Amino acid sequence: MSHFSFEEEVINASYIQPVVIDFWAPWCGPCRFIGPILEELAAKANGQWKLVKINSDEHPELANQYDVRGIPAIKMIHKGAVKAEFVGALPKYQVEKWLEASLPDAREETLQTLLARLQHPETAQQALTQLETFALQNPGFTHAQIAFARQIVWQQPQRAADLVKNIGEFDKWNDAATDIRNFATFMQLALPDENTENPAAKCLSQAKQAQLAQNPEAAIVAVIESVAANKDYHSGFARKLAISYFRTWGFDHPLTRKYRPLFDRTLY
Repeated sequence: MSHFSFEEEVINASYIQPVVIDFWAPWCGPCRFIGPILEELAAKANGQWKLVKINSDEHPELANQYDVRGIPAIKMIHKGAVKAEFVGALPKYQVEKWLEASLPDAREETLQTLLARLQHPETAQQALTQLETFALQNPGFTHAQIAFARQIVWQQPQRAADLVKNIGEFDKWNDAATDIRNFATFMQLALPDENTENPAAKCLSQAKQAQLAQNPEAAIVAVIESVAANKDYHSGFARKLAISYFRTWGFDHPLTRKYRPLFDRTLY
């Protein structure tokens, strides 16, 4: 395989479908074991991905370019870049699991496009409608259910909670589902008015009003004040709620960076 054909058959082709490269050599016993497995799976892939076998002895420049230090070296190329890889002769069922976990999902790409459009005021409302339709059309695509639930939880808390009700403890989306359930509970929580003499309840009530006013900074401040007033109020709900805010925002979010240290000091 020449450099030109490598560009065509691997790099350019990877923009159409993922390309799995099998770096091998004729003298390599493990290569002879996994080679037929890859060929069989590629034949059954129905165009979802394609296999390209490269003899690393004949093309050391490509092996060096892709940092091949042992063979068989299996690398998945998607949109010109290495998306996933492993070294060694795995049994068929492990190769199948690797493919399942590594192959790009067209639904994920559609979802990311919709989420990007949600960030722009001029396209946000249309994108939200499209996201709702997309989530309804893909009930088994958990990320879409999570994404839509996050968008509606403050206005439609029960519907958001229903979207994630079947996401279990051992699901990779469990933390996100737990956060949505906490937000939904928060919006539906019957809290006393601000004249209550219970400071923890008063702060949570203020937090809810701030969130309804789309002021998340004021909301997290009031939630932390509720924790400070009484960590155990309502079974420690304010503490759980704060964690859900920070986890949903992510470590690098400005509000996480600003208020997570204060929350930690309040706890301990």
